[in-house]
Amino acid sequence: MKKSQSIFILLGGNQGDVKRTFAEVCMQIENFCNIVQTSPLYITEPWGMETKDLFYNQALEIETSLKPLALLEKFQEIEKTYGRVPKVGNAYESRVIDIDILLWGTEILDEPNLTVPHPRMHIRNFTLIPLKEIAPNTIHPVLGKTIQELATINGDNLSVSKA
Repeated sequence: MKKSQSIFILLGGNQGDVKRTFAEVCMQIENFCNIVQTSPLYITEPWGMETKDLFYNQALEIETSLKPLALLEKFQEIEKTYGRVPKVGNAYESRVIDIDILLWGTEILDEPNLTVPHPRMHIRNFTLIPLKEIAPNTIHPVLGKTIQELATINGDNLSVSKA
């Protein structure tokens, strides 16, 4: 597999056996990516929605020779195998698995189905806290701040704790 830039992704879910799902998803991801490192699992309060079910989140650093839209398509195929259907509108909802591409090296992408850096990653503790475990000094290519700095200043007060 040809080495490319470091890519950071986030796994999220709050339905079913999330720990098992994350382990299975990581095995599937390894079919087309090299997982370089993973953060610990975190239990996080739901962001932007009301539900009694807390989320699990985990950040991964991966390498792949796939192009961004091809990688997104692979992730969406995995999500579909776990029953995920494309959401309608902007409402957030509970899910078995969600796989978000957060950063793609220093690239800035603005495609109809994919924006990188992830457009809300810098305002969400559930993204920044796991990500700073594996990439504290990585610089957000638009904001020019490290993940560590963004985690300190983002203003999100929702709870994020190691599982």
